[in-house]
Amino acid sequence: MDQYHSQDEESPGSQRMTPDEARALVRLWADRQGERERLASLPSIQDIADVLQIPPQEASLLLQEVRMRRAGAEQEEALRSMRQQVTTRPGVLIMAILVASLFFVGVLLFVFLAASAPVPPAPAIAAAVEVTPSAPVPPAPPTTPPPAAGAPAGNGPATEVPAPGAAPSASPSASPDR
Repeated sequence: MDQYHSQDEESPGSQRMTPDEARALVRLWADRQGERERLASLPSIQDIADVLQIPPQEASLLLQEVRMRRAGAEQEEALRSMRQQVTTRPGVLIMAILVASLFFVGVLLFVFLAASAPVPPAPAIAAAVEVTPSAPVPPAPPTTPPPAAGAPAGNGPATEVPAPGAAPSASPSASPDR
């Protein structure tokens, strides 16, 4: 294969090529010739200036304006296409917002329910901690209630103090006879 591609040893006219390379070379030449012929058939600025009977500089300015308008129209078409793509996607955007909203509401509901649920006592903690007193606790000494206001201090008759929340009882000293 190196015998066909050795460029240093041979002049360009004596170089050899494969049949595939020859076909590719002829296709490339034909493409370039076609492009040259196509470009040669296009009108020039001078041709347009002669037909319109205006100076070539004015025809050149008109051509620049035409090209700028075409570029603007192409940009506008590209923007229109992008806008159309964006307007066809609001359904996806709405779905994403809806899913995110539902997730947020679910999280708030979970937090609210978790915070408002009554917390039961933890029996595992009470069972895990065993309380064993080291010595018995002696009972508290009996206490006498303080004398009532206006009652004689000393050895007077003892008055009974009702327990909190109990109805007052009728005592013999509080009878209406006296």
